[in-house]
Amino acid sequence: MGAVKETVKKYKSQIALFLILCLAAFLSVFNIWNLGYSNEFYAASVKSMLTSWKNFFFVSLDPGGWVTVDKPPVSLWIQAAFAKVFGFYGWSIILPDCIAAVASVLILYRTVRRGFGEAAGLISALVLALSPIFILISKTNNTDSILIFFMVCSVWAMTAAAETGKTRWLMLSMVFLGIAYNAKTLEAFLILPALVAVYLFATDLRWKQRILRLVAAALVLAAVSLSWSAAVDLTPADQRPYVDNSSTNSELELALQYNGIQRIFGQMRGGGSGFRAPSAEKPASGSSAPSLPGGGTGSPRGGSEEGRGMPSGSGGGAGNSMFNGGGSPSPLRMFNTTLGGQDSWLLPFGLFSIAVLLVLFFRADKEDKKRRRRLLAAVLLWGGSVVTMCVYFSISEFFHPYYLSVMAPFLAALVGIGLTQMARLYRRRGAAGFFLPAALAATAAVQAVLLLEYSYHEEVLIPVVCAAAGVPAVLLLALRLAGRNPSQKLAAALTAAAFAGLLVAPAVWTGYSAMAGNVSAQIPSAGPSA
Repeated sequence: MGAVKETVKKYKSQIALFLILCLAAFLSVFNIWNLGYSNEFYAASVKSMLTSWKNFFFVSLDPGGWVTVDKPPVSLWIQAAFAKVFGFYGWSIILPDCIAAVASVLILYRTVRRGFGEAAGLISALVLALSPIFILISKTNNTDSILIFFMVCSVWAMTAAAETGKTRWLMLSMVFLGIAYNAKTLEAFLILPALVAVYLFATDLRWKQRILRLVAAALVLAAVSLSWSAAVDLTPADQRPYVDNSSTNSELELALQYNGIQRIFGQMRGGGSGFRAPSAEKPASGSSAPSLPGGGTGSPRGGSEEGRGMPSGSGGGAGNSMFNGGGSPSPLRMFNTTLGGQDSWLLPFGLFSIAVLLVLFFRADKEDKKRRRRLLAAVLLWGGSVVTMCVYFSISEFFHPYYLSVMAPFLAALVGIGLTQMARLYRRRGAAGFFLPAALAATAAVQAVLLLEYSYHEEVLIPVVCAAAGVPAVLLLALRLAGRNPSQKLAAALTAAAFAGLLVAPAVWTGYSAMAGNVSAQIPSAGPSA
């Protein structure tokens, strides 16, 4: 028995990580065999891609090569590869997204651990595994899970680039980001400002070296990002499918207009709107989308993707909650009824974490350049990414709530890093020790407000959150105000209890989504309806 205890103690971090990965895998994979073909628009495209290399390369929606889907190819290529190996089934085209989600949890853990230790890495991984919309989107064949995976890979490589100053890590980061772009175009670039800032300000190199290497990295990013779009646009129009949702039959225009500018200003203000048939005639045999087993179809007018099923020229402006995140642009939009339950449960804690990291950076010994660079890199990378995404989702007029899944790993990293740093500060003298109880109490209060919109759950979850998170937070605050320095074990126990209380609501929303027998793949939304 003693040997078992010693083994568990020795490998406790590895065991904890293994359990977190098992949790993420279970939540992602459970019941995917009963979810049908998920988003039938993408499923139909995968089926068409299996009929010829031409359809595979151009991600054609129909076997005759009449029209493409309105997304770049990477996610669909991977799904088609799985369908080729395992057969064309609903579970086989969802499985790669499940694997991508679990892999993202693992890579996030390794990235955070590298700079801030084992505890921060494990907490970040656990928070990501319990992020409602992150888990839900992995149970569909939408492109987001693959996008997130390559974005996290890009961040992993950039942290190595900032720490070592080696060019190969910087270039690898840009390659990963370019692949992410080819999963869902410009959404991948939400982290680009943060990546550039990290290498520019948190790397121990001469300024000239930083700038020259960033210029080279920009060329690599452009080459990888635009490689497929350029190949499509340079192919004569009569030798390839028409680019769906573009007005000029151009992948570049699709990326910049429909998947770019129109996402911010709304559908009515862009160029193309919906599929427009090319002038060249096609054989009748290739003019329809393939039928799916069970009677489904991936027709572009089937209403299974953004804007489809709407009258031609109609848009998703601010008046349509399906397309604008459930409310008009607002600084508080991230906490409205539609978005709040997706991935905003721990957002207040993440914002406190940014403040803590800034305080630690400015208080750090100027001679300890390595620590200062690490703290600055965390603020710019994780904090900068979360702030950029919050601003984008607060002002954008055309997006779906599940787009918030892209923020999940960055917020999870902030929470993991912030909690461990706040816990250390709490045991020291000074005003910074108040960050921990303040962050815990404020986050619990915001969660209680969010839960007020759910009449069934508020009766149970609000008391649970207030008792499990609020009471320990108040005790931590009271001990601090009284000038008493609690023992390390007591402080750790109260902190763990409070943080566990903060995980209750997102865990319930995640479990609700993971166990649901009917996942809406067209516009997934985590948790119960308000």
